[in-house]
Amino acid sequence: LGVDGGGHTGIVKAVDFSPDGELAVSGGFQGDSYLNPGELILWDLESGQEIRRFDGHLYGIVDTRFSIEGSTILAYSGDVERFIASGDETVDGGILPDMVLWDVESGEIKESFDDLEHDVYELAISPDGALALAGSYYDNIASIWDLETGERVRTLEGHQEAVRTVAISPNGLQAVTASDDNSLILWSLETGAPLFKLRAGESNIMDVEITPDGRQAFSITHDSSLLIWDLVDAAKVKRFGQHGDMIWDVAFSPNGNKVLSISGASSPSIPVKDASLRLWDLESGAQLQYIPMSVDVSMQVAVMPDGARALTCSSDGVVRLWDLQSGREVLSLEGHQSLIPSLALTPDGSNALSGSVDGTLIYWDLDSGEVIHRMYSHPDANWALAISPDGRTALSDASDLGVILWDLDNGEEILRLERGEVVGDMGSTGMAYLPDGRTAVVESDGALIHWDLATGQEIRQIGRHDALRTRIEISKDGKLMLT
Repeated sequence: LGVDGGGHTGIVKAVDFSPDGELAVSGGFQGDSYLNPGELILWDLESGQEIRRFDGHLYGIVDTRFSIEGSTILAYSGDVERFIASGDETVDGGILPDMVLWDVESGEIKESFDDLEHDVYELAISPDGALALAGSYYDNIASIWDLETGERVRTLEGHQEAVRTVAISPNGLQAVTASDDNSLILWSLETGAPLFKLRAGESNIMDVEITPDGRQAFSITHDSSLLIWDLVDAAKVKRFGQHGDMIWDVAFSPNGNKVLSISGASSPSIPVKDASLRLWDLESGAQLQYIPMSVDVSMQVAVMPDGARALTCSSDGVVRLWDLQSGREVLSLEGHQSLIPSLALTPDGSNALSGSVDGTLIYWDLDSGEVIHRMYSHPDANWALAISPDGRTALSDASDLGVILWDLDNGEEILRLERGEVVGDMGSTGMAYLPDGRTAVVESDGALIHWDLATGQEIRQIGRHDALRTRIEISKDGKLMLT
C-alpha cells in the first residue's frame, strides 16, 4: 500500500481491516519525529490506493481499530512515556494523549475522549459498537469507554504490571486482559468485576484472542509458548512442555490423540543442548515419553501406522526406528554418508524413503532393514521428499536440476519437474501430493507451484514464502493446504 506514491512517511504502528475486508486503516508516526502529527490513513484494498487521511491527532498513532459494523474507526495517539524513553529531548512532559472516533464515510470526528488520564497500548471494540476497551501499559489498568457519549464508564483494576493486550468476547458481555505480570483476567463488562484470574507461568503474555464461540482464548507468551484457556471453567486447557533446543518437526499419532516432537541443535556447527524425542498427550498436554538421542541434529520424525513406533533421520546419516512405549531404538538403518534432512513412510508403513545431502535416496524395507533401491539425485539436494498416496511413486528435491518423480517399484526416474532459473542456492524444501496422487504442490525458491505429474507441466502458482525451509501439508480432502 502506498508504494506508487502517498502512504506513510514514518513508522507504521497499527493496522486493521474493515469487517467486509474491502478497506484497511493504518496508523503511525509522521516522518522521523514522534512529535509530529500522527498519520492515520484509510486504504482501498482492491486498488491499494489511499481513500483519505484522518487529520487531527497531535502526535504519533499507537493503535487503531474499526468498529464491528465498519462505519467508524477508533484511534489513539500520544504515548508521552514512549517518546521520552526514545531519547527525544524535545518532550517537556506536557504532551497529552488523545483518542478519537472517526466517521469512515465522511472522515469527520464523531467523538473525542477528553477524560483520558491513562495511556492506551491496545484497543478493542465491543460487537455492538457501543463500548471500547483500552489497555494501559504504564498504569496497569484497562478502561471501558462509551463510544456514543465519549465518557469513561469504568476502570478495570487487577494487574500488577503493564496491560499489553485486551479482547472482548463475541457476545459483548465479557472481556479479557493480559499483562506483563504473567496473568490473564476475565472481566464482566456489565459490572466491571473480575470473574477470575489465571497465571501463565513465568513469561509475559504478548497477545490474546477469544474464539468465536467465546468459550476459549488463545494467548502467546514472551517465551514463545502458545496457551489455550478455558473461559467457562476458568482453567488453562493445555500447554505442552518445552524442549531445551530447537524443535525440528512434529507428527500426530494415527488416532490423533498424541503428538510426537523432535529437537536438536539448530545447526550441526552449534553445540546441542537437547536432542530428544518427546511424546505428548493432546487432551492433557502431559509428556508421556522422553527419549534422549545421541545425535546433534534430527530434522524429521514420522509415526508408524501402528502408533507404537517412529522413524527419525539425523545429521549422522542414520535412520532410526524407535519403540515409543519403551523408548528403545529397535532398528538402525545405515547407508547414507551425510546429513539426512528428509524422510517419508509408505501408507502401509512397510517401507520408508530417506534423502541425504550426499545426493542419495534410499528406499528401505522396514521389516528386514534392507535396502530395496538406492537412487541418486544431486549433491546438496534431497531437502524434501514425498511418497504418493498409493505408495507407488515419490518426489524428491534435486537442487538446481528440479524435482524428480521416481517409480518406487523399480527405483527409476519417471520425469523431472523443471523449475527454470533458480534464484536461491537451495532447492525445494517442501512438497506434498494431493489425495488423488495425480498432482502435487512443490515449493520452488519460495513459490508454491501446483504440478501435473502425468505431463510434468506447471498448473499454477498458488502463493509464495520469502524464507527457506517451507513445509507443506495438504488436507485429506485436497481442499486446504498448510505451509
